[in-house]
Amino acid sequence: MVIGLTDTQTNSLMVVSKGSTPLQALGYYIPFITSFINNMRKIEREMIQAIIDGRDWKKANTEVEAHPSGNNEMRVFLHGNNIASYKDGTLYINHCGWKTRTTKSRLNALVKHVLGDMSGIYQKDFNWFIKQVDNATGKYDTYEIPNAWLLV
Repeated sequence: MVIGLTDTQTNSLMVVSKGSTPLQALGYYIPFITSFINNMRKIEREMIQAIIDGRDWKKANTEVEAHPSGNNEMRVFLHGNNIASYKDGTLYINHCGWKTRTTKSRLNALVKHVLGDMSGIYQKDFNWFIKQVDNATGKYDTYEIPNAWLLV
């Protein structure tokens, strides 16, 4: 069910799903981030939030774990496979040989969080590629994702 809310400050209508609170209603208006967050799966939003908060988190097949050494490294696991490592703005990814839609979706959420909404992972002829976009200039580089760790 879709309902309409009126923003009392701007007197504009916001259309949202029943039960959700738009970022605009909370006082935020960031079109780029809003569109990125709204297009992400709930489990991926929660995964990203756990990384931002630096806390352990687990839901269904996805888990975020703080590195035991306490060095601010966060690890992401999918079905028990370590698919990503994030520390101080640096992201390493690895599909662990599982080139599935779910793996690509989780990695895409992480890549977009680190590099911005224009970057991402795509598949062509059964091979995975990452498109890294400079958000300021629009220039981009494309790399094939190896069967190993890749620095994003």
